Amino acid sequence: MPGARSLRNLYLFRAGFSAVWVALVFSLASAQAGDGTIGLLGGIVLVIYPISDAIATTFDLQSSLGMARWPQGFNLAADLAAAPSVLIALQARYSPGRRS
Repeated sequence: MPGARSLRNLYLFRAGFSAVWVALVFSLASAQAGDGTIGLLGGIVLVIYPISDAIATTFDLQSSLGMARWPQGFNLAADLAAAPSVLIALQARYSPGRRS
């Protein structure tokens, strides 16, 4: 069954990516804990996860015909809302006119 194999690979990739992402977030958080900022790399990491999840969910939606698709559609909508929301929050946090 080729569809099951590709879904398994997709889910394994998502799990691996999530584990690496969590490890990176923890290491960046501990490195930046002293100055209270997340820095450029931290901001990039925060934006990458919802974008990568949206891409994986799109592949998942394409391969799961006939199954209940509304949870995946909701997940995709949440991912697409989260990425620009994080960007807006980071821009507001690091805008030149903002006082800390």
